[in-house]
This record gives sequence, C-alpha cells and structure tokens, in this order.
Amino acid sequence: MTLLWLVVSTNVASMVKRDITNQMTDAVESRAAIINEYVLSAEEYMTAFALSREARDLLLNPGDPQLLEQAQKYTENFATVKGVFEGLYIATPDTHVLTHTSKGAIGMTTRSGDSLRSFQNTILAK
Repeated sequence: MTLLWLVVSTNVASMVKRDITNQMTDAVESRAAIINEYVLSAEEYMTAFALSREARDLLLNPGDPQLLEQAQKYTENFATVKGVFEGLYIATPDTHVLTHTSKGAIGMTTRSGDSLRSFQNTILAK
C-alpha cells in the first residue's frame, strides 16, 4: 500500500509541476507578445512623428520662429492624439530640445561630453 501511495504521489506531483510550469510559460509568452506589440506600435508612431514635415523643416532651420511654433503645435497635437507619449520632443543632433510636450524642457540640452558622443555614434551608425 505504501508503495502504491508513493507511486501515485510522485506521479501527481510531477503532473502538477508540469501543469504549473506550462501555465507560467503561457502567461510569460502572452505578456511578452503584448509588450512586443506595444513596442512595435510605439516604434511606428515615433517613426511617423520623426518623418513629419514639421520635424524635418524645423531640423533644417532650427532658428526659424514660425517653424518652431508649427513644430511645437505638431508635437503637442501628436502626443494628444496618440495619448501614449510622455516627453515627446524634437531635438537637434546635439540634443538641444526644440519642441517638447512639457514646455519647460524646451531649450535644454539632454546630453553632453562622452554621453553625447556615444549617442551620436549610435544614431549615426543606423
């Protein structure tokens, strides 16, 4: 009887462990798929934003006040319509912020020194 109990107990424990492992794997894969979809969607939005006429024109003429105003309005409207961006902005390759969803950040330089060089090397490599 003890032998039978030992065999059944071992089999049940193995089945439960396998079932829990499968459930956890499914949950992780499901969450990973959701995260991947979110990242892909955000990348598409960011690409659309970056390729806009407003962003391009402003980066070609960063000192033009009319282009700055148009690009700031575009930045705010884009962020509002998409509703998923916090801190959306346009900056020069030297990371000088020209437009931002938080107007207090306009005029800041976000990187300098080695951090700036590393960032520039990364974006220029693409």
